[in-house]
Amino acid sequence: MPDRTFSDFNLLQESMQAQQTETGSITRQVAFVLTPEEFAPHREARLRDVRSKAKLKGYRPGTVPMKVVQKLYGKAIDQEASEEAIQKAFAEWGEENEVQPFGTPQVTNLEFDDDGGISFTVEYEVLPEFDLADWKGLSGRKIYHAVTPEEIDKEIEWLRDRNRKEEEVDVIADENHSAVVDFQKLDESGAPLVGEVSRDIPVDMRSDQINDGLKEALLGKKLDETARITLPVGDNDEDVPYEVTIKEVKQIMLPEIDAEFATKITGEEESDVDDLRDTIKQSIEAEYTGRYEQFFRNELIDGLLDKHDFEVPNALVGQVLQGYLDDEKKRFKDKKLPEDFPIAEFIEERSDQARRVAKWLMIRDRIVESEEMSATEEDYQAIAAVDAGRVGIEPEKLAEYYKDREEIEQRILAEKVIGLLADYAEVEEEIEDIEWQKRQEEEAAANAEAGDDDSEAEVVDADVVVESEESESDEEAAEAKG
Repeated sequence: MPDRTFSDFNLLQESMQAQQTETGSITRQVAFVLTPEEFAPHREARLRDVRSKAKLKGYRPGTVPMKVVQKLYGKAIDQEASEEAIQKAFAEWGEENEVQPFGTPQVTNLEFDDDGGISFTVEYEVLPEFDLADWKGLSGRKIYHAVTPEEIDKEIEWLRDRNRKEEEVDVIADENHSAVVDFQKLDESGAPLVGEVSRDIPVDMRSDQINDGLKEALLGKKLDETARITLPVGDNDEDVPYEVTIKEVKQIMLPEIDAEFATKITGEEESDVDDLRDTIKQSIEAEYTGRYEQFFRNELIDGLLDKHDFEVPNALVGQVLQGYLDDEKKRFKDKKLPEDFPIAEFIEERSDQARRVAKWLMIRDRIVESEEMSATEEDYQAIAAVDAGRVGIEPEKLAEYYKDREEIEQRILAEKVIGLLADYAEVEEEIEDIEWQKRQEEEAAANAEAGDDDSEAEVVDADVVVESEESESDEEAAEAKG
């Protein structure tokens, strides 16, 4: 798009020149020229400041001749003076022309003229102007999951294992045992290799991951006995001889699936096994419902984004990316990224997603404004009740603290907007997740056959910003404990 000059501003002061050019739908640049008379006050102020602090042999503080100060520090003084002059000139121009840049303006093409003046260009972004499209009646698919008896059985076995009892015994009589062993590596002659021992390794005889040879060798062994085996090691699964020493043996005893166990799991008196299975079924259904409800919300947001065509400020995209980086830091010790962390690759991989999230934020705020939404006392109390247990603060105290946090207000408003989209949405179809997954696989196979590498479209996670704000609020809520 060619540059298009739409205004030429002269004599903002007596002789300062400023010419604005539209370089894109939301990008602007302003070329400034400051005369020697306009730049001189900034330069002289810096000279006087440096002179007052200069410490040179033979001079008392504040008595160094200006020519000497200029000779020693001239370039640095000019640079600092230009920063002050640029900031003042752009601020005055912006106020005069009612310009509100979004993000931090960038200075380019700074030149110092021989006569003592300067020229420079300020590049900045503005928020895009767009009409809010009709957001009522967006469509999405409702996916559901039909819980099978096998899933319930699997969950019951997991719960039995969580409630198991262990008793120290002398022999690994069957698979319902665990052990702690040492693995001593051997040479070809069967002699122990010095320093080649792995100690106190836990082994669960019921595990699907245990090596068949190891399992067979341990069954029937007693405490302190040894067994010699070969185990596949390395990328090539090379057979390596080991001597295994049994240091601890425990028998695993699982609770019976009866009324006592059902009552313990459900928390309800006089529960039976049918009640237990119903409780587990409801729990599994709730988990899938939450997951697929988020999918439905994501589809609505993507449909809303597709209805709007406007450019998003890079500054806002940068804020979203910074949020991603901040979340990533929490995964590491001291909440700092490792020195070798691939920041450039990380940003490149998430840039498209960040741009769509930024676009969603702008549309979301417009809906908040058009619907005159606000965070109420009840909203703060409700969110505090949910968060209180996690952050360890009384709900009432947390609610009062939250009222002063802008990120909590944004979190509440985001939930309200997404809820409103869902309330007015139309369900395109209801489909069981097995059928949906089958369609996804068929579509992926068709795209692969057609050579389409871009088959996976960027999808905005409806909760991505809410979760980030929630994470920040958890950390800041610690301040409220005092």
